[in-house]
Amino acid sequence: MKTKIIILIGILAAGLSFSQEFSKEMTLEEYNIVLADWQAKEQTANDEIAQLQGEIDALKAEIVSLGEQILAVKAETLALLGVTEGDVGAYLAELSGLLDALNQLAGLAPEELYQHRDEMDMHAENFAGLKSNPMAVLDKSVVVIKNIDRVFDTIDSIMPKPFFDLYSVVKNDNLWRISGKEDIYSDPYQWMKIYSANRDQIKDANLIFPDQEFKIPRRLEDNQHEVAKGEHLTFVSESRYGNPFDWHKIYEANKNVIDDPNTVYPHTILTIP
Repeated sequence: MKTKIIILIGILAAGLSFSQEFSKEMTLEEYNIVLADWQAKEQTANDEIAQLQGEIDALKAEIVSLGEQILAVKAETLALLGVTEGDVGAYLAELSGLLDALNQLAGLAPEELYQHRDEMDMHAENFAGLKSNPMAVLDKSVVVIKNIDRVFDTIDSIMPKPFFDLYSVVKNDNLWRISGKEDIYSDPYQWMKIYSANRDQIKDANLIFPDQEFKIPRRLEDNQHEVAKGEHLTFVSESRYGNPFDWHKIYEANKNVIDDPNTVYPHTILTIP
């Protein structure tokens, strides 16, 4: 179509030039020569326009044919999946709704996001079901699913670690062995973390039982302190209260894990009143 317009502009320009030619004085013979020349140019232009129109008509017919093929393939795909257009629409709407919900969560501050852990678990379970749906292979579905995966990755990157995981005791376990496991701390010397976090269940650090479910601390809450090697209660008091003389407050709040106020073991998790 653009070429056709250019040709017509050329004809108009040529007509202007032709009129200028005839504004000059010329003989009849010269007139006939010029007229024949411009008539030939006009015929050539008309032939080109006709050819271009034929190409345009052929392209339109090809577009219609391709559209019919697309519709046929789409119908065949739906038949193979055993779904209808309505099913696809509902499925895409569910994916879009999940994407919107995740985008809202991704906009929260990390600590606020942490409060929505259960909601995230629900969304993850729902997404797993949606991805296993046969309609997940459709082109439109693939695009939305990729976007959802991207938002999940973003949320995972900003989601604070949980305060603790859960571990179920098995036969022959002890706190030393549990702490040394790769998926726990990979360090048996950190057994005091587990002991101090589960004093409600552990009466004797050397005596635990199969099927007990222990908290495995992963990060500290604001009112907690993990004792480092060489620390004592006065040091902890000074770092948390600004003076060493309030150590007794910490001792009173942690008698369940401190037998002797003069001795606190590394990796003990203390509650700071």
